[in-house]
Amino acid sequence: MHAANIVGLSGARLVMVADTSPAAREEASQVFEVPSSEAYLDLVGSPEVDAVVIASPPSAHAEMVELAAAAGKHVLCEKPLALAIGDAQRAVSAAARAGVVLQVGFHRRFDRDFMLAKSRIGQGELGKIYTFLDSMRDLGPPSPGAIGGPKQALLHDAACHDLDAARWLVGEIDEITTFGATLASESLREIGQVDHAITVLRFESGALGVIDESLTGGFARTRTFLDRFTDAYPRELAAFTNAIRHGSEAAVTGEDGLAAVVLATAAQRSLETKASVRLRREQSEGRLRYAIDKPVA
Repeated sequence: MHAANIVGLSGARLVMVADTSPAAREEASQVFEVPSSEAYLDLVGSPEVDAVVIASPPSAHAEMVELAAAAGKHVLCEKPLALAIGDAQRAVSAAARAGVVLQVGFHRRFDRDFMLAKSRIGQGELGKIYTFLDSMRDLGPPSPGAIGGPKQALLHDAACHDLDAARWLVGEIDEITTFGATLASESLREIGQVDHAITVLRFESGALGVIDESLTGGFARTRTFLDRFTDAYPRELAAFTNAIRHGSEAAVTGEDGLAAVVLATAAQRSLETKASVRLRREQSEGRLRYAIDKPVA
């Protein structure tokens, strides 16, 4: 999908695809008529490549960002930026040191409905925000093999979108409380994953938020997120290339990606400890960043 969107993007050119899947490499050659490789290092090492789009499994994101930055390539990295706070910090620092654009793939910021909500809030049309409600429904859970690792996929790989949207629309978050359960998928239960979660937010403004997530909703207006956000992905890529062209900061920065990782980690800690988790913001590397306080008794 990203490759097809690049082909249709004014001012950009698809020059190479790297993928471990033979089928994906064959598609790159036959459909897009560009060279391909199973080695990511071939891509970031190519002098023809100015920027990369990373759409690998989440556990590989941070390292791949660092490798691209070291090679002087601009990066659009799919969410989440990382599964651990330290990894996300290193990725952000690597991009900053290299002076490259790092944009994180929170495509909801480019969806027309989310953009309209943001505009109406910013113009004061909706008045003071008291509550934020956000629901996510997948038709069915991913296979256990697609998850990998002990991190809660529902929180780190799905709710990170909602946590970013909450910050973007309402403001910074001071406290998180998460409840989770495995209600529909025995295979997820066996590996310690939840398929439903409710996350309650307390914003710096005093507003309250509720995010409810289900991996097994069984219904949806659209079949997949690719169908729901068809228009958002090209806008996301256009914003990325414009930032590169004009030497400006990304519309969704690495710092935004790092904040989402911290918030998802706080949500997981709340789930594990059965307690609310407070957050603070402190200066780090010239930026205001989130840090996790001890769980609230």
